[in-house]
Formats: sequence, C-alpha cells, structure tokens
Amino acid sequence: MHLATSVKDITGYVGTFNVILNERGGAESSIECGVIIVATGAEELEPEGLYEYDGERVITQLQLEEKLRRDELTMKGIEKVVMIQCAGARGEVVGYCSRICCMNAIKNAKLIKEANPDINVFIAHNELQAYGEEYELYYRDAKKAGVRFLRFPLEKRPKVRRSDGKLVVDVFHERMQMSIPLEADMVVLSAPLVQRPDAERLSKMLKVPLGQDRFFFEAHVKLRPVDFATEGIFLCGTAQGPKDIEESIIQGYAAAGRATIPLAKGYVRSAAIISSVNEDKCVGCGICESVCSYGAIEVVETDAGRRARVTGVKCKGCGTCGSSCIKKAVTMRHFTDEQLIAEERAALAATEEVIA
Repeated sequence: MHLATSVKDITGYVGTFNVILNERGGAESSIECGVIIVATGAEELEPEGLYEYDGERVITQLQLEEKLRRDELTMKGIEKVVMIQCAGARGEVVGYCSRICCMNAIKNAKLIKEANPDINVFIAHNELQAYGEEYELYYRDAKKAGVRFLRFPLEKRPKVRRSDGKLVVDVFHERMQMSIPLEADMVVLSAPLVQRPDAERLSKMLKVPLGQDRFFFEAHVKLRPVDFATEGIFLCGTAQGPKDIEESIIQGYAAAGRATIPLAKGYVRSAAIISSVNEDKCVGCGICESVCSYGAIEVVETDAGRRARVTGVKCKGCGTCGSSCIKKAVTMRHFTDEQLIAEERAALAATEEVIA
C-alpha cells in the first residue's frame, strides 16, 4: 500500500504495465503490474458563490455529516434546518443529476430528527430521486419523523439571503404558486459529485477517455461496463460517475472479476486485425505515432535508421496509422489495398451480372 503518493507516469501495456510513483518526500518508486483498475472516486462540488455558502452556517451535506459525527447538532441555537437539493447540479454548475443527493439529504434529515426531534427540518427539492422500494420506504419514514418536503420548479431555484443576522431561504412553492420565506439557523446544500481535478492528467497517461461530464468513459455501457477500450485497464465506482455505495461495491466486484481473466491466463494474445509496418518503405516520420489513440505504434532507432514499430497487443486495428502514412508503409492485416480492391472488383462484377 502506498499512502500520500501520486502517479507520475504509466508506461507499457496489458501484462507489462510500469507505474512510476511520487512517494512522500519526493522519492520515486515503480510498480510492475499486469492490469490496472481505476478506482479514483469523486469529490463533492465546492459550491463557492452559491446560496451564500460560507462553510459555517451554509454548508454542504458532507460537512453536515461531519457535524453529525461529532454530535454538534444537539447543541442549543439550532432550531431550523433547510436543505436545498440540486445545489450546483442540473444546469447550475454541472448539467447532470448526481443521483445520490436526494437519499443523502433524507438520510441526514432523519439523523437530525433522531438526534433532536425538536429541530424543524425542511427539504426543498425539484424532484426526489428515491428509486427502489428500500429508498421509498426510507423516504416515508422520514416524513413520519417530521421532515417536511417542499417542491420548487427548476427554473425558480431557492434563494438564500441574510436579514438582521438571520438566514432566510425563499422557496417558490410549486403548488401554491407563491414564494415562502423560511428562516433557518443552518442551510445545507446538496451539492453533486464531480470528477477529481487530476482525472484529465491520469486519462492521458492511461490513454483512456473522459466523457462529457469529465468522468471516465467505459468501452460500452451494456456490453463492457467496467472495461476501457484499452486492454488491461478497468474502472469502477464513482470514477465512472455518481453512484451509491452498494452499486460501487457491485461494480468493484465486476472489475476485479474482469481483471483476473488476463492474469489467470498468464499470456496475452493480440487480435487478428492489426497494423504492420514495411520497414523498407518507412522513413520514420512519426506521423503514425502521433495519430495512434492507443499508443500501439512508435518510432524507434534500428540499424537501418528510425523506423515505426507496432505493439500487437495494444493495436485495435482502427487503421488510422495506415491511412495517415504518406509512404504507404503501414498496412492492416487482412485489409490490404490488394484485398480491398479485389473485393470492390468482385462486387462490381456481381452488380454488372445482375444488371445484364
């Protein structure tokens, strides 16, 4: 286990990865491994500039949980707590729903009522995502415990203001079609989970993609949900997107199961359709290396000079290198120019026979 450590560089491919680490104190170390699982997690959005956030009286759900852990909400002075859902989510800062915020707020509201039943707790929301029977029953238990729910339209989000040293939350009630001012001793913002700042740097080192929300992007959402397109690299948990603990654990098991397959085999077999280089034609210009998304081709020094070399197990057979080679030194196995031209001629001949 390497604590207080950052990843400096990653080289190699499935079966022979080399991970270079920056240890505490500036020392470097390296780990050789056959597969890599990306489980970097996510972090809570810091709602700076939103809803009078100050980290003291206007806090996030994560900060509230820390207060609950220290039993700070049982002290005098806190009588009303207002929670605001989708703070920074669904178009305000990020465009997506963070999925877990609603249940996290309901859970914390219920804990507040259990710690001190005299505290009034309001949850202002646009839509509650209490999916599944278990969460629905938990939601009903929270209502029975005295937690009050107010629904507002998304285009009219609540506003937090300070009046005579007090916090006031103006919530536009959707059914009553009027704004309701709620005095609060504490305002809790349900902020979404966001990707960690170093995710882009890590994605470049691993040569794996990020989606439009900056979370790591799987090879296929249904067929390969814990795989990357790059062989030997897998992902799980909130590194892929917001999800609850149960789903993260299940996905962790899935990623571990997928990762053990190449390890159990003990060898790596390349695909049949990969690129190959004719070194007699290659001039070592490096264009093919620059366009390869998988790092499967690189220019190396040989006895005959600089030449491109292909690492078969990394190649996906996309053909980008072959189409970019100005000397036509790179070809795709089973898809050579001669084979493609022969197919075209056969197709044209068959068409002519049908017309005749």
